[in-house]
Amino acid sequence: MRRAPVSLLLVAGLALLVHVDWHLARSGHGHHRLSFDWPYHWTLAVPAFALAAWVVWRRWPDRLAPASALNLGLALAVGQVLEPLAEQIHYFHRFALGIEPPRWTVFLQFAGTGLLAYACTLALLHRRARRDPSRAPVRPA
Repeated sequence: MRRAPVSLLLVAGLALLVHVDWHLARSGHGHHRLSFDWPYHWTLAVPAFALAAWVVWRRWPDRLAPASALNLGLALAVGQVLEPLAEQIHYFHRFALGIEPPRWTVFLQFAGTGLLAYACTLALLHRRARRDPSRAPVRPA
């Protein structure tokens, strides 16, 4: 039986960056010292998702689609759904998903930019490997 193409470190890292992006983008409410109101917060997604694409390309070259879907899907779900749920439990002692509209806006900007960077990186890696087969990822035996 084959293992699922998931890297827990990759998922945790991307989920953490979803949360960090929220801190970069939000205006000073609640945690004033942890709110930066940076309009270009979404730029964090470009190197993060490009690195994620490279990791998936190297680790699962024969299973790019399922590895991409699992790793990115889990990371985005954990970062945007489970983490805010954990905040509600920790800070307000209630089991409720209270994600306000600005947080969804910030998340969609980050995720959209990241997915575009991910797709572009995979396309560039594929093009480079086609031109120079020695740069193609090694297929596991």
